[in-house]
Amino acid sequence: MPIKPSPAVLRAVDVLEFLATRPADAPTMSEIARRTGLNKATCQSVLLALAERGYVLRDASSLGYSLGPVLIPLGTLASSSLRLPQIAQPEMETLSNTLGVTTVAAVTAGAHMMVVSAVGAPQPFHVSPEVGQLVPFVPPLGAAFVAWAPRTEVDAWLNRALRRLNQAERQHFLEALEVVRANGYSVTLDHAVRGEFGRTVEQLAIHPDSQEAQSRRDALIAELGVTNYLPVKLEHGRTYRLTQVSAPVFDHAGTVALVLLIVALGLELETEQIAACGQRVREAAARITELVAGVPPYPHGEWTDHQTAAMTGGDRA
Repeated sequence: MPIKPSPAVLRAVDVLEFLATRPADAPTMSEIARRTGLNKATCQSVLLALAERGYVLRDASSLGYSLGPVLIPLGTLASSSLRLPQIAQPEMETLSNTLGVTTVAAVTAGAHMMVVSAVGAPQPFHVSPEVGQLVPFVPPLGAAFVAWAPRTEVDAWLNRALRRLNQAERQHFLEALEVVRANGYSVTLDHAVRGEFGRTVEQLAIHPDSQEAQSRRDALIAELGVTNYLPVKLEHGRTYRLTQVSAPVFDHAGTVALVLLIVALGLELETEQIAACGQRVREAAARITELVAGVPPYPHGEWTDHQTAAMTGGDRA
């Protein structure tokens, strides 16, 4: 039997939509009931519930109702979320031009991450992300999305791993996420299966229902391993082959709304150069956060050299 929409929710939406057409005045409950087709008892119940949560306001003198303050941040968030790829475009272009790499913006879509924007010429001999591509939001993928999340969400991410993690592996991920938070960006290293993984994701973009490709993709994610792909510490003076460097864009509630990343497939950089790239990506993401009235979960301007040194094993602020 098909599930039907909740009548109570539909009535509340009817009331809000009607009030949205009357921004200049405050209609009474009787008028709202008449114009929405609700009986007075039902209309009063809906208005009381909406007023309790701040979605509507009741004027004590006129007994009229108007839209409430809670809708302001919700509207701002919805507007910003829809425009995020466009807002991020200039920063993405600057990163691509400055660093000579492809820059990608991604969001979470349920149990997946989805590319919503890509800037820069494809890198020779490498698979480049395309808008609309999906990859599972499972360890070791998506650290920049989950590093600032509540512990319950972190545990849910760990539990979605495509193979059972032992205690040491779970601890490694928790430590890696702590480093991501301290640095403000995530780094992943190149892996032997990375090329095949990219080609499999590309194949799934063309044939999303291919069970064979899905199974192969999941097997390759499990093969990425724990300690090699998402490191806890990079040694001073060493050169590493990268996959990507990413940083979060936060919304008004301090939640990661979008991740900005540079695709650095096979790029060989010394530890200090990696930190410099991470700082550039982090600062670009911070500027986008400011443009969308986002609230980072740390005071503005408090990133320090000590925090940037976290992945290299230095002291943290």
